[in-house]
Amino acid sequence: MQKALQPTGKKKSSLSRSSLAKTAQFTVTMVMAPKDGPKDTQVFQITVSGVKGRLDYKDKALGEVRYVVNEKGAFFFIPANKAAQKMNLKIEDGLSTVFAQASEVLAGAQKTGKATVAGIACDVYKNPRTGSVVYLGTTPGFTLPVKLEIRNAGGMQTMLASQIKLNGSIPEALFALPAGTQIIEGQGGPAGLPGSR
Repeated sequence: MQKALQPTGKKKSSLSRSSLAKTAQFTVTMVMAPKDGPKDTQVFQITVSGVKGRLDYKDKALGEVRYVVNEKGAFFFIPANKAAQKMNLKIEDGLSTVFAQASEVLAGAQKTGKATVAGIACDVYKNPRTGSVVYLGTTPGFTLPVKLEIRNAGGMQTMLASQIKLNGSIPEALFALPAGTQIIEGQGGPAGLPGSR
């Protein structure tokens, strides 16, 4: 008789700058596939180097947008407007928002095994109440969720990190705002980040 897999306790996710290597570039693709509606896909390009970070995605209302954290502060940049609002946020705020749903699943999940996804070694966690599954990276330099699967009566939602490059060379220019960008001082915080829809 085979011994049943014993739960190892619930997992708490901590998404911080230390979850990533000194430099990291990767793509996060989120797909919402409701049973009674069109599929919605959102793609985030994430780049981190030291204390600098950049998050690019397409907003349905604004078009191409970018969050940039550099030595001058943190900015929400809209290329079409050539304007950037200075914000009160850190790299952790962006990571926490992009991976918010995976973190919610992890909060009530139990470890069920191991797998490799997108070249990253992962521990697999399943929420016994909902059946949702998170593949949490264990590879040094990438201890973030790599894959998420949520199924319910309304349909399915997935998240996948891909094109993961760790400890590579990243040009400093990626973290600079284009010359001539109008800076708008503001008190904005992470509430405006993507994923809070």
